[in-house]
Amino acid sequence: MARGQQFHLVDRWSVPLAHEQVFDLLARPRHYGEWWDGGAIRCVEADPGEPAVGKRATLAVKGFLPLTLTMITESLVVERPSRLVASSTGDLVGVGDWTIAPGGDGTIAVLDWKVSVARRFERLFARALGRVLEANHRWTMDRGREGLVRNGPAVLSRVRPGD
Repeated sequence: MARGQQFHLVDRWSVPLAHEQVFDLLARPRHYGEWWDGGAIRCVEADPGEPAVGKRATLAVKGFLPLTLTMITESLVVERPSRLVASSTGDLVGVGDWTIAPGGDGTIAVLDWKVSVARRFERLFARALGRVLEANHRWTMDRGREGLVRNGPAVLSRVRPGD
């Protein structure tokens, strides 16, 4: 929900994959573009190596709105296979906390993201367009959930240690 320029977004994915698989995909932003459907998130650059605290990635994010936002993420917490926390700077500033656990017929992954829009134009209109910006976020996250299920296992089969 929008609060001025601040958004608190909570997304819940129920996916038919093992929680270790979901963790491994979410912990490797370098591979987001290979599984995240619709080109909604693309990795521009990422630190090499296994997921670890302090690793950074630059991501280009595009929803259904005619704009692409860039954010730099930095891992703050990496607790395999249950939790990932990252800060973001750039066009989107905040902290996102993924919790990943077995549930249902696979895994429940929940993202709790407190974020602000940093670009001047979007900041000016964030209050008025809050529902549209939230819908854009939901659209992007839906592409992520769908792509994780459809493409994730194939991507993991290609990922090598240190990737």
